[in-house]
Amino acid sequence: MRTPNVHAIAGVLIRAEAPHILAAWYAEVLQLDLEQEADQGFFGVLDTPAGPLQLAVVPRDPGPGGFAPARVALTFRVQSYERLLQHLDDLGLEPEAEFEHEGQGRFLYLRDLEGNSIAFFAPEAPAAPSPSPDESPPGCSSPHPS
Repeated sequence: MRTPNVHAIAGVLIRAEAPHILAAWYAEVLQLDLEQEADQGFFGVLDTPAGPLQLAVVPRDPGPGGFAPARVALTFRVQSYERLLQHLDDLGLEPEAEFEHEGQGRFLYLRDLEGNSIAFFAPEAPAAPSPSPDESPPGCSSPHPS
C-alpha cells in the first residue's frame, strides 16, 4: 500500500469575472470573513483539523495571448518537499515554478493534463525554542558550564 505524501488541501484559488460578488457569496455560504487585498482579490482562512485552508477569490484576467487561466487552482499540503520532488521526477514531470516564502514554506507549481494549475506546499518547520539562560541544554546538569 502506498503512503501518501499529500495530507491536506492547503488552498483553493477561484478566478472570477466579478470577484467582489463571488467573494460575498462564498463569505455568506461558508460563514467566512474574506478580506480584500487591494486589487489582488479577496482572501480568507478556514481552520480545519488538517490545518489552515486558504481561500482566495481573484480577478479572472486573460493570460498571455488572451488565454484565460484555469478558473480553479488547488494547493495540496505535503509532508516532505524532497519526497514530492523525487516522486515528480520518477513520473517525468517538471515543475513550472518553485519558490520559498519566508515564514510560510516551499511551493511548487505544475499543470495537469488539461492545463489546470496545481500547487504543492510544504510548510516551514516551526523553529525550535531557544533555551533560556537559566535552562540546561539536554545532557547537562547545570545551566552554565563551569
